[in-house]
Amino acid sequence: MSKPLTNYTDCSYRNIRLKEDQCTYTWYSELLDRLYNLFLTAGKRHKRTITTRFDFSFPSIYPDSCEGIFSTFLAEFVKNVPSEYDLLYMWVREQTDSDHPHYHLQLLASKSKHRSFHRLFNYANVLWCKHLDIPLMRGYVQENRTHTVNWNQNPYTGKHSLAAAFHHAVYLAKTKGKTKYLGNSKLYGISKIREEI
Repeated sequence: MSKPLTNYTDCSYRNIRLKEDQCTYTWYSELLDRLYNLFLTAGKRHKRTITTRFDFSFPSIYPDSCEGIFSTFLAEFVKNVPSEYDLLYMWVREQTDSDHPHYHLQLLASKSKHRSFHRLFNYANVLWCKHLDIPLMRGYVQENRTHTVNWNQNPYTGKHSLAAAFHHAVYLAKTKGKTKYLGNSKLYGISKIREEI
C-alpha cells in the first residue's frame, strides 16, 4: 500500500448504521468514502439501482501464482457487460490464513432493464473458471444477497434505501484480511467515474 489506511471504529457512517452490537469489525475510512461516493454516483445516474456482491476464490490446491488473475478477469468481464447495465463497481482483495487471496466485487447497475444479476453471475462464473484454467464448475464464484435501491424515493428511508444497501456493502471496507500477504498487489479498485458528486 502506498500509504497507511485509517481505521474507522464508529458504529455509524454518515448517519448509516454500520454494524450490530455484537459485530467486531472495524473499517478503513478511505474504503468507506470510496464506496459511499460510488453509491451516490449510482444515485445520480439511475432512477433505480440494483446492487449485489460477487465473491471470488481459488481452489485450495491451485498450483499457479494468483497474481494478476483477478485484474485480467475483471477487465474482460467489464468489457463484455452490456452497456444498458451502466455498471459501476468496487473490488477488494483479502487474505487471511489461506495460501491464496480471495476477492469481493460490489456491482451497482441500472434496474431499468434488469431485475437481477443472474446473467452476469453466470457469465462471471464461466469467465473466472476460464481465467483459472480449470473446468467449468460452481463454487469459486458466490453471489451475495441482491439489494434494490429506489433512488426516486428518500434515499435514507424505507426497506429499499441507500442506507440498507450501503449497510450491506460496507463488508468490502472491513479491515480484517486486508493486510496479510499483500506484497505489491493492489488492495482495492474502483470503476472510473466522472466527478459527478
